[in-house]
Amino acid sequence: MKIKKSKVKIFCIVLAGMIVVAALFFYMALFKGFYASSDKPIGDYSGPADFDFLGRKEIYHVVANKYGEPIFENSSGAFDEAEADYGDAIQLIYDTFGNEYDLGPFNEKTIKCT
Repeated sequence: MKIKKSKVKIFCIVLAGMIVVAALFFYMALFKGFYASSDKPIGDYSGPADFDFLGRKEIYHVVANKYGEPIFENSSGAFDEAEADYGDAIQLIYDTFGNEYDLGPFNEKTIKCT
């Protein structure tokens, strides 16, 4: 009889865990959108982050996404410009840490530029 009770208890715990995971999944899908549109600019960024270190180039213009997070208005252009501006530093980082941290290639698909 004790074996049945412990199996029922485990089943209930697993079921409750699955319900919590499903509820989080639906919350993220319905209300947060899985960040699918987090790379779309919706307005000016007015948060506390400071991007002066990038210089005053228009290509580095930072805007806010729908979550109020800072993103580049033109992420592809910002990536290309950063690669041109900071190519030597990027190469040094890859030469120094590339193998240790398995960095992979430096391109827009592997580097999040938003």
